[in-house]
Amino acid sequence: MGVDLAAAACACVGAAYEALENRPRSVAWLVRALRLDAGCAEALDFVVDRRLLSADEEAWLRDETAAALENSDRAWVAAVYSARLGCRDADPAGDAARFEALDRVHGLGDNQEVLRARAERCYTAHDYRGAYEVARRVRERDPYDFGCAPVYLASLVELGAKHELFSTAHELAKAYPQKACSWFAVGCYYLLVKKNDQAQRHFHKACKLAPRFAPAWIGFGNAFAAQDESEQAMAAYRTASRLFQGSHVPLAYIGMEYLRTNNLPLAKHFLRGARKLCGSDPMVLNELGVVELRQGLYADAEQTFSDVLVLFERLPDRSPLKSACESSVFNLAQTYRKMKRFDDAARYFELALALKPGDAAIRGALGVTLHALGGAHVHKAVECYHTALAMRPDDTFCSEMLSRALRDVAELGREGGLEVLRPVGLLRRQDVGTEDRRGNDAGREVRARERRVFAVGVAYVSKFFPKSRQGTALGVFGAGNVGSAVTKLLAPMVMLAFGWKAVAEVWALALAVIAVVSFLLTRDEPGLAERRVAAQTNTLAKPASSPLLKLQGNSMTKLFLCPQRCSSWTKRQNSKAPTTLPRKG
Repeated sequence: MGVDLAAAACACVGAAYEALENRPRSVAWLVRALRLDAGCAEALDFVVDRRLLSADEEAWLRDETAAALENSDRAWVAAVYSARLGCRDADPAGDAARFEALDRVHGLGDNQEVLRARAERCYTAHDYRGAYEVARRVRERDPYDFGCAPVYLASLVELGAKHELFSTAHELAKAYPQKACSWFAVGCYYLLVKKNDQAQRHFHKACKLAPRFAPAWIGFGNAFAAQDESEQAMAAYRTASRLFQGSHVPLAYIGMEYLRTNNLPLAKHFLRGARKLCGSDPMVLNELGVVELRQGLYADAEQTFSDVLVLFERLPDRSPLKSACESSVFNLAQTYRKMKRFDDAARYFELALALKPGDAAIRGALGVTLHALGGAHVHKAVECYHTALAMRPDDTFCSEMLSRALRDVAELGREGGLEVLRPVGLLRRQDVGTEDRRGNDAGREVRARERRVFAVGVAYVSKFFPKSRQGTALGVFGAGNVGSAVTKLLAPMVMLAFGWKAVAEVWALALAVIAVVSFLLTRDEPGLAERRVAAQTNTLAKPASSPLLKLQGNSMTKLFLCPQRCSSWTKRQNSKAPTTLPRKG
């Protein structure tokens, strides 16, 4: 079958309108070309590569072209079109069926174009490892396939493969210095190693070489966003959005940048636009749910996070994106906690903890939820706080909540298990200040006691050695303070292995053993016996004091302890004294 000239002419007109940035007319002419000739590959390449259609429009075009080519001898063309137009499909099971049909029925599993479509589909589904493996197969056959190079380079950035990215960027820049993709690769490397100034410079060079190369503009915006330069970042994202009018990625980045700067209305506007273009991306829905949660729209946030989990449930069990749903589960649990639905919040916090066991924030949030439930749940809350502090010792919030939970446990014990817990977060400000002052006073008392014990130990040890050896002896004695560091190192391990109660039991046993050993092995300091004999001798030789002397001593002691009252009392006594002394009879 020959070339359809009318379809080719329509494709040229559509390309011309796209160059004039007139997207509606460009899409109309390109779709007309595909209707005249469903095998017009030029029109399809232009639609797919320039991202002129949204996800729903691509699905509609895929079904229409497949129906036109189904009963012809070009069924394999329809299969290729189906693979290329299904990169943003919400059904992952359809991907396997399409690519399996291409491989098994038509024998096109190793075709470069099919592999490129599969790599792009994996990257859109956030399967960066799969996208890298497929794109590497394309690169092994053709190292300079610039159609698949952006996906390959972006996958290397997501995987953190800086050595391979450096080698690839060096090779591309050396072989094709006039290509924008070569300098895009260099910018990706500098962005990965966090040299954002050099990344901006090379992304800018790529944009100058090819002003319509949208991946370079997205990388340019990411380099600015990494340095908190929001205005320049959003300018680059807007340019990418104008070039890729059917892509949701630039709009999502703009919304995330507005969210970072706390401009919630604009963030919600752009994230909704991204969701309209591609409603199957769970990351877009997660960011939109975060905006709604921060706006206090808890019902909308609950619905959005529930939609995210529905998208995750469609994924295969071994999908890499399945493990990334922890943040959405955590956000949904936070939404339930804000809505005072503590049972649902605790259930989803436990689910998030199963997905990511080593996250201290999830442990602390679960502790707060269990603490709010009250009753027997407070003991579990104490364990959660202890585990969170073992993972992140500098968490002041968990430290404060742990002290409140322990006080509540003590109150439960005194009241015989009655519900006497105060709601979390409802303490008055003055109560919090009072508790902080009590904690500070207790800490100062403990530190003062430690200083006194250390001073007694220094005086005790120094008596056993001559002056020439006292420095070494006191140095060995001071090295014993390493026990506090050993406690900070071992106590979290013991708590994670056996529970927080085991820490107190093990350390109490160790202190008891040390006390027994000290009692059995230590002896009195030199000169103590002589001082005791001298004290007894002085006591026997001391005359009995009269009641008058005791009274005077007590009065003088009171006067010295209260000098101000002493002066006022003296004035009163002087004012009562007579001016002349009475004569003796």
